Amino acid sequence: MKVMIVWKSHPGTHADALKKLMDEGGIKPQPGQSGVKILSSVHGIGCGFILVETQDYGAVATFCSDWQSVVSVETHIVIDDA
Repeated sequence: MKVMIVWKSHPGTHADALKKLMDEGGIKPQPGQSGVKILSSVHGIGCGFILVETQDYGAVATFCSDWQSVVSVETHIVIDDA
C-alpha cells in the first residue's frame, strides 16, 4: 500500500526540524528500521510530504515517531489514479 505522510513543524521548532533534517541527510528510515520504502518527498519551509510504500502500517508509525519531537504528522493511505 502507498501512504502519504504530511508533516508540519511545531510552532517555534522550524530551526530544530531543519537542523535535524540536515544532520540526518533527509527524512529516511533509521538503521535497523525496515518495511518502509520512500517513493518521493517534497519539503517546503516548515511543511512537506513523503510518499512511502509499505505492507506494514505499523512500520510507517515507527518511521514517523523519530520526528514527532519537532513535527506533527498525518498519514493517509492513497491510491494511484493512473
